Amino acid sequence: GPLLQLHGTRDRVVPAKFARELFSACPSEQKRFITLRGGQHHAPAPLEFYSQMNPFLIETAPPALLPAAG
Repeated sequence: GPLLQLHGTRDRVVPAKFARELFSACPSEQKRFITLRGGQHHAPAPLEFYSQMNPFLIETAPPALLPAAG
């Protein structure tokens, strides 16, 4: 299925190298990797993340889950 992966540049739990390897290993063609400068592992996601998450969800959602045009 679709993959949206978020990783902070200051993550001390999962190094960026491993996050990229995990992302590369995902066979999905519908995937996006978002890098948050200064982001930490347990820090809340900033608004920047949500502004990218919403379009991704709309792009990858099954048509039955999308609101009817009108």
